[in-house]
Formats: sequence, C-alpha cells, structure tokens
Amino acid sequence: DGADSFVDVYVYSSPVFLGTFPVVNGKVQIIGVNLSALQAGGHNLVFQGQTSRTVSVMAITVAASSLASTGVDPATLARSAGFLLLLGLGMRILIVRRRA
Repeated sequence: DGADSFVDVYVYSSPVFLGTFPVVNGKVQIIGVNLSALQAGGHNLVFQGQTSRTVSVMAITVAASSLASTGVDPATLARSAGFLLLLGLGMRILIVRRRA
C-alpha cells in the first residue's frame, strides 16, 4: 500500500524465509535470491510489509531443470578414446604401406 520501505518475503510449499528486501517506487527489489533449491512445481511468494503488516501473495511456478548434469559419461569417453585409437592405428598402417 506504499507505507512500507521493506518487506519480508517467504516462499511457501514448505515455508522458507527468503529475506528482507527494499521497496523502491512501490516495487519490491528481490536481488541475490537463488530459487534453484526449490522443487519443480507451484509455490507461493508471500510478502509482508514491515510497517503496515500488509500481506500479499503471488503464485509462481518453478520449471523442471532442463540443464544437462555435470560430469563425464564414462561410456562416451571410452567410445571416443576407442575411435581415436582406431583412427591413429589406421593412419599408422597407411604410412607404413606408403613407405613400403
């Protein structure tokens, strides 16, 4: 309602306090929050004014992560190494035949 300089923000699925954030020109400035720990699905952000105690709720949906997992697949590494080994062996055979 414009009376607050700061609001406390929570996310609910399981209640998690995200922090206290400033209100600038009537808009909450949520900076430096990492929501990647939230499970995929629906959640509610709950804003509570520190001065007015006014509560506002905003529904959000966290998409399932589509990023590839980090690390190396041993099977892919083995296939690549085998391919390079065969390629090198084939080149070696060609060089020996040309010299002969």
